[in-house]
Amino acid sequence: MSWMRDLPRDDVEAIKVETRGEIVRWAGKPDAGRAFRRAFAIYAMAIPWCAITFTVFGVLLAAVLSGKPVTRAVSPWEYAMMGAFVLFSSAFVAAGLAMLATPFWVRSKARRTIFAITDKRILTVVTGRSQTVTTVVPDHIVKIEREEKRDGSGTLTLVTGYEKDSDGDPVTKSEELYAVRDVRAAARAVEEMRDTTRRK
Repeated sequence: MSWMRDLPRDDVEAIKVETRGEIVRWAGKPDAGRAFRRAFAIYAMAIPWCAITFTVFGVLLAAVLSGKPVTRAVSPWEYAMMGAFVLFSSAFVAAGLAMLATPFWVRSKARRTIFAITDKRILTVVTGRSQTVTTVVPDHIVKIEREEKRDGSGTLTLVTGYEKDSDGDPVTKSEELYAVRDVRAAARAVEEMRDTTRRK
């Protein structure tokens, strides 16, 4: 099978274990480099966010640790307020660091992710210290969206339903096979699976 030649041995074994008794029509991995570049867009917000929050946090921390002699009596509540401001701003600093780390986390996850389409379901397997498996069955697929680049790679989005958030706004529930090499082959495999299921 061609998919077995295209994947590392450990990924092939992981798919074999998860799909015993099923026919694997397609399997692949996301391109970690493309996933990284896609997630890098968050830096448009992360950089100005960090510039502001790091500056504010640095000023507050410097004020607390400056060690300058106090020229007047400082009440306990003033110390408490200063400490509260430092703690409050540290949450924004943590959020900024998380945004800066996001592309690297996405790349790491992409390297550990495997997609598979069998005659019964679509699987997303994420390996690591623990293994996470997400399954979509054909009856739950409402719509298929394919985003394809000139080189044939792209993202296949499987829309599984719609719901409303706490504000009453519509939210699309979906599963993505993102940044895969041959997205059209993946789409064909999903359609074949759905056709086979309908005929049963």
